[in-house]
Amino acid sequence: MRAVALPTIARRARQATIATIVAIAAACATSPHAPGSMLLPGAHALSAPDLVDSSADVAVFTQRPTGDTTTRLVAHVAMAALRSGDGIRLTRNWAPPFQSGDTLIVDARSLRPVSEVLEFNHVRYAYRYAGGHVTGTIQHPDSAPRDYDQTFDVPVFAFNEIEPLVRSLEYRSGMQVVVPLFSEVDGDLERDTLAVMGRTRETGVDAWVVRFADPVITTRYLVDAHSRAIIDAVTTQKKSGLRFHYAYPIAKLRRAG
Repeated sequence: MRAVALPTIARRARQATIATIVAIAAACATSPHAPGSMLLPGAHALSAPDLVDSSADVAVFTQRPTGDTTTRLVAHVAMAALRSGDGIRLTRNWAPPFQSGDTLIVDARSLRPVSEVLEFNHVRYAYRYAGGHVTGTIQHPDSAPRDYDQTFDVPVFAFNEIEPLVRSLEYRSGMQVVVPLFSEVDGDLERDTLAVMGRTRETGVDAWVVRFADPVITTRYLVDAHSRAIIDAVTTQKKSGLRFHYAYPIAKLRRAG
Protein backbone atom coordinates (compact mmCIF):
# COMPACT_ATOMS: atom_id res chain seq x y z
CA MET A 1 0.00 0.00 0.00
CA ARG A 2 1.24 3.50 -0.70
CA ALA A 3 2.30 5.66 2.10
CA VAL A 4 1.38 9.20 2.81
CA ALA A 5 4.41 9.73 2.34
CA LEU A 6 3.42 9.35 5.16
CA PRO A 7 0.09 7.21 4.64
CA THR A 8 0.87 5.16 3.64
CA ILE A 9 -1.79 2.14 0.36
CA ALA A 10 -1.66 -0.15 -2.77
CA ARG A 11 -0.99 0.17 -6.47
CA ARG A 12 -4.54 -0.19 -7.73
CA ALA A 13 -6.17 1.59 -4.81
CA ARG A 14 -3.84 4.55 -4.78
CA GLN A 15 -4.64 5.34 -8.37
CA ALA A 16 -8.30 5.70 -7.39
CA THR A 17 -8.02 7.76 -4.19
CA ILE A 18 -5.71 10.01 -2.22
CA ALA A 19 -5.99 7.74 0.81
CA THR A 20 -3.68 5.27 -0.85
CA ILE A 21 -0.90 7.78 -1.38
CA VAL A 22 -0.64 7.55 1.92
CA ALA A 23 3.94 4.47 5.50
CA ILE A 24 16.32 -3.57 10.27
CA ALA A 25 20.22 -7.84 12.95
CA ALA A 26 20.84 -8.73 9.26
CA ALA A 27 22.79 -6.42 6.99
CA CYS A 28 21.85 -5.63 3.44
CA ALA A 29 22.21 -8.38 0.89
CA THR A 30 25.09 -6.34 -0.54
CA SER A 31 26.96 -3.33 0.79
CA PRO A 32 24.39 -0.96 2.35
CA HIS A 33 25.91 1.95 0.44
CA ALA A 34 25.98 0.35 -3.01
CA PRO A 35 23.26 1.57 -5.42
CA GLY A 36 20.51 -0.98 -5.63
CA SER A 37 21.47 -2.91 -2.50
CA MET A 38 18.49 -4.35 -0.63
CA LEU A 39 17.51 -2.95 2.75
CA LEU A 40 16.20 -5.64 5.13
CA PRO A 41 14.74 -5.48 8.65
CA GLY A 42 17.61 -5.18 11.12
CA ALA A 43 20.07 -3.77 8.58
CA HIS A 44 23.05 -1.84 9.95
CA ALA A 45 22.26 0.89 7.42
CA LEU A 46 19.22 1.77 9.54
CA SER A 47 19.32 3.81 12.72
CA ALA A 48 15.80 4.15 14.06
CA PRO A 49 15.14 7.49 15.81
CA ASP A 50 12.93 7.89 18.85
CA LEU A 51 9.45 7.22 17.46
CA VAL A 52 7.75 7.03 20.85
CA ASP A 53 4.97 9.27 22.12
CA SER A 54 4.77 11.53 19.10
CA SER A 55 1.78 12.70 17.12
CA ALA A 56 1.04 15.03 14.24
CA ASP A 57 -1.93 16.33 12.31
CA VAL A 58 -0.80 16.53 8.69
CA ALA A 59 -2.70 18.68 6.21
CA VAL A 60 -2.85 17.33 2.64
CA PHE A 61 -3.07 19.67 -0.37
CA THR A 62 -3.35 18.92 -4.09
CA GLN A 63 -1.82 20.79 -7.02
CA ARG A 64 -2.58 20.06 -10.66
CA PRO A 65 0.24 19.81 -13.24
CA THR A 66 -0.99 22.69 -15.42
CA GLY A 67 1.38 25.42 -14.29
CA ASP A 68 -1.28 26.67 -11.90
CA THR A 69 0.32 27.14 -8.46
CA THR A 70 -3.03 27.05 -6.67
CA THR A 71 -3.26 24.37 -3.99
CA ARG A 72 -6.41 22.93 -2.45
CA LEU A 73 -6.77 21.44 1.01
CA VAL A 74 -8.32 18.00 0.57
CA ALA A 75 -7.66 16.08 3.78
CA HIS A 76 -6.10 15.77 7.21
CA VAL A 77 -4.21 12.72 8.45
CA ALA A 78 -3.67 12.06 12.17
CA MET A 79 -0.44 10.15 12.81
CA ALA A 80 0.91 8.87 16.10
CA ALA A 81 3.67 6.63 17.48
CA LEU A 82 3.36 5.11 20.95
CA ARG A 83 5.38 2.54 22.89
CA SER A 84 3.68 -0.87 23.00
CA GLY A 85 5.73 -3.40 24.97
CA ASP A 86 8.96 -3.99 23.04
CA GLY A 87 7.53 -2.40 19.94
CA ILE A 88 6.17 0.83 18.55
CA ARG A 89 2.48 1.26 17.76
CA LEU A 90 2.10 3.39 14.65
CA THR A 91 -1.35 4.73 13.76
CA ARG A 92 -2.62 6.86 10.89
CA ASN A 93 -6.21 7.88 10.39
CA TRP A 94 -7.59 9.90 7.50
CA ALA A 95 -10.37 12.32 8.36
CA PRO A 96 -13.71 12.00 6.51
CA PRO A 97 -14.66 11.81 3.71
CA PHE A 98 -11.79 9.36 3.21
CA GLN A 99 -12.13 5.85 4.58
CA SER A 100 -8.73 4.75 5.83
CA GLY A 101 -7.29 3.86 9.23
CA ASP A 102 -4.21 1.81 10.02
CA THR A 103 -2.59 0.42 13.19
CA LEU A 104 0.84 -1.15 12.76
CA ILE A 105 3.13 -2.67 15.41
CA VAL A 106 6.85 -2.69 14.60
CA ASP A 107 9.91 -3.76 16.56
CA ALA A 108 11.49 -0.63 18.03
CA ARG A 109 15.08 -1.53 17.09
CA SER A 110 14.87 -3.36 13.77
CA LEU A 111 11.64 -1.82 12.41
CA ARG A 112 10.55 -5.38 11.68
CA PRO A 113 6.75 -5.37 11.30
CA VAL A 114 4.88 -7.55 13.79
CA SER A 115 1.15 -7.07 13.16
CA GLU A 116 -1.19 -4.69 11.38
CA VAL A 117 -4.88 -3.89 11.01
CA LEU A 118 -5.94 -1.69 8.10
CA GLU A 119 -9.49 -0.46 7.43
CA PHE A 120 -9.68 0.86 3.88
CA ASN A 121 -12.83 1.56 1.86
CA HIS A 122 -14.85 -0.60 4.29
CA VAL A 123 -12.51 -3.59 3.85
CA ARG A 124 -10.60 -4.90 6.88
CA TYR A 125 -7.09 -6.29 6.43
CA ALA A 126 -5.45 -8.00 9.44
CA TYR A 127 -1.89 -9.29 9.07
CA ARG A 128 0.84 -10.91 11.13
CA TYR A 129 4.43 -10.68 9.92
CA ALA A 130 7.23 -13.23 10.46
CA GLY A 131 10.12 -12.30 8.21
CA GLY A 132 9.02 -13.18 4.69
CA HIS A 133 5.92 -15.06 5.91
CA VAL A 134 2.72 -12.97 6.09
CA THR A 135 -0.56 -14.41 7.37
CA GLY A 136 -3.92 -12.92 8.22
CA THR A 137 -7.46 -12.29 7.05
CA ILE A 138 -9.20 -10.00 4.57
CA GLN A 139 -12.85 -9.18 5.18
CA HIS A 140 -15.16 -7.35 2.77
CA PRO A 141 -18.52 -5.91 3.88
CA ASP A 142 -21.21 -8.56 4.42
CA SER A 143 -18.70 -11.35 3.84
CA ALA A 144 -16.86 -13.82 6.03
CA PRO A 145 -13.11 -13.21 6.57
CA ARG A 146 -10.89 -14.77 3.90
CA ASP A 147 -7.61 -16.31 5.05
CA TYR A 148 -4.33 -14.93 3.70
CA ASP A 149 -1.05 -16.88 3.82
CA GLN A 150 1.93 -16.00 1.65
CA THR A 151 5.69 -16.57 1.88
CA PHE A 152 8.08 -14.25 0.05
CA ASP A 153 11.74 -14.79 -0.79
CA VAL A 154 12.97 -11.99 1.52
CA PRO A 155 11.92 -10.52 4.89
CA VAL A 156 9.50 -7.68 4.27
CA PHE A 157 8.60 -4.29 5.67
CA ALA A 158 4.99 -3.11 5.72
CA PHE A 159 4.27 -0.42 3.15
CA ASN A 160 2.73 1.74 5.84
CA GLU A 161 6.03 2.09 7.67
CA ILE A 162 7.62 4.12 4.87
CA GLU A 163 7.95 7.19 7.08
CA PRO A 164 9.88 5.43 9.89
CA LEU A 165 12.15 3.92 7.22
CA VAL A 166 12.76 7.36 5.69
CA ARG A 167 13.66 8.70 9.14
CA SER A 168 15.97 5.76 9.89
CA LEU A 169 18.28 5.77 6.87
CA GLU A 170 22.00 6.39 7.18
CA TYR A 171 21.99 9.82 5.58
CA ARG A 172 24.75 10.08 3.01
CA SER A 173 24.39 11.81 -0.33
CA GLY A 174 24.03 9.29 -3.14
CA MET A 175 23.02 6.38 -0.90
CA GLN A 176 20.29 4.31 -2.59
CA VAL A 177 18.59 1.09 -1.49
CA VAL A 178 15.87 -1.25 -2.69
CA VAL A 179 13.19 -1.83 -0.05
CA PRO A 180 10.97 -4.97 -0.01
CA LEU A 181 7.54 -3.60 0.90
CA PHE A 182 4.42 -5.64 1.54
CA SER A 183 1.45 -3.92 -0.10
CA GLU A 184 -1.43 -4.39 2.31
CA VAL A 185 -4.28 -3.89 -0.14
CA ASP A 186 -2.71 -5.85 -3.00
CA GLY A 187 -1.36 -8.57 -0.70
CA ASP A 188 1.85 -8.67 -2.70
CA LEU A 189 5.54 -7.76 -2.51
CA GLU A 190 7.00 -4.64 -4.09
CA ARG A 191 10.65 -3.74 -4.50
CA ASP A 192 10.77 0.05 -4.37
CA THR A 193 13.65 2.48 -3.89
CA LEU A 194 14.77 5.02 -1.30
CA ALA A 195 17.57 7.42 -2.15
CA VAL A 196 19.33 10.17 -0.17
CA MET A 197 19.60 13.12 -2.56
CA GLY A 198 21.52 15.60 -0.40
CA ARG A 199 20.91 18.47 2.04
CA THR A 200 18.85 21.64 1.74
CA ARG A 201 17.77 24.70 3.73
CA GLU A 202 14.88 25.62 1.48
CA THR A 203 12.38 25.74 4.37
CA GLY A 204 14.75 27.47 6.80
CA VAL A 205 15.54 24.11 8.42
CA ASP A 206 18.74 22.16 7.84
CA ALA A 207 17.25 19.07 6.21
CA TRP A 208 18.04 15.98 4.18
CA VAL A 209 16.20 15.25 0.95
CA VAL A 210 15.05 11.62 0.60
CA ARG A 211 13.31 10.31 -2.50
CA PHE A 212 10.95 7.33 -2.59
CA ALA A 213 9.99 5.81 -5.94
CA ASP A 214 7.89 2.96 -7.26
CA PRO A 215 6.34 2.38 -10.71
CA VAL A 216 3.35 4.67 -9.97
CA ILE A 217 4.51 7.51 -7.68
CA THR A 218 7.52 9.39 -6.37
CA THR A 219 7.69 11.14 -3.01
CA ARG A 220 10.21 13.82 -2.02
CA TYR A 221 10.70 14.01 1.75
CA LEU A 222 12.44 16.74 3.72
CA VAL A 223 13.83 15.34 6.99
CA ASP A 224 15.15 17.59 9.77
CA ALA A 225 18.89 16.89 10.03
CA HIS A 226 18.89 17.19 13.83
CA SER A 227 15.66 15.57 15.02
CA ARG A 228 15.05 13.30 11.98
CA ALA A 229 11.45 14.50 11.93
CA ILE A 230 9.75 14.64 8.55
CA ILE A 231 8.89 18.28 7.90
CA ASP A 232 7.53 18.14 4.37
CA ALA A 233 6.61 15.61 1.68
CA VAL A 234 5.34 15.89 -1.89
CA THR A 235 3.98 12.85 -3.72
CA THR A 236 3.70 13.01 -7.51
CA GLN A 237 1.70 10.60 -9.64
CA LYS A 238 3.95 9.70 -12.56
CA LYS A 239 1.18 9.30 -15.12
CA SER A 240 -0.96 12.35 -14.36
CA GLY A 241 1.57 14.65 -12.72
CA LEU A 242 -0.92 15.40 -9.94
CA ARG A 243 0.87 16.40 -6.72
CA PHE A 244 -0.10 15.80 -3.12
CA HIS A 245 1.64 18.01 -0.57
CA TYR A 246 1.80 16.76 3.03
CA ALA A 247 2.36 19.75 5.32
CA TYR A 248 3.84 18.61 8.64
CA PRO A 249 3.85 20.85 11.72
CA ILE A 250 7.36 22.33 12.06
CA ALA A 251 6.91 25.02 14.70
CA LYS A 252 9.19 23.26 17.23
CA LEU A 253 11.98 22.41 14.81
CA ARG A 254 15.37 24.11 15.07
CA ARG A 255 15.83 26.72 12.34
CA ALA A 256 18.95 26.90 10.23
CA GLY A 257 21.18 29.84 10.95
